[in-house]
Amino acid sequence: MSRRFGSAPQSVKISPEQLGIMQGRLRPPDLGKFQQFPVAWQDELTLAAEIGFGRLEFLDDKQGVGRTLLAGGEFWEALERSGLQMKSLCADGLCRWQLSNAGTALPFLKSLEALLPLLARRGIDTALPLWSAGA
Repeated sequence: MSRRFGSAPQSVKISPEQLGIMQGRLRPPDLGKFQQFPVAWQDELTLAAEIGFGRLEFLDDKQGVGRTLLAGGEFWEALERSGLQMKSLCADGLCRWQLSNAGTALPFLKSLEALLPLLARRGIDTALPLWSAGA
């Protein structure tokens, strides 16, 4: 049976473990700002699991809070207890620098170089926001 372009599928099956949410999106943002690592991150893990999400996209914020947690064990233990999986990370902390600017490309690359080993040992992909800090 062929489908015409634009026709809707007859059924879509998505299991709960396939659904995820980006960190800091389940509650109003701290200090009124998105892209900031949530202060109540442990509560957010519990809430995401209770709602039925199976995945969490980690936020590497510009303040470095998320990256500090990635390097330690507390976050990983809480993530395991929640039953959520973390398959990706939004590297918003890299938006401090413009990759296309010769003056800021090196700090961007050094920060990325420090981040990747924290993720590689856990098998996590990275989502890189490649727009300017003013965007």
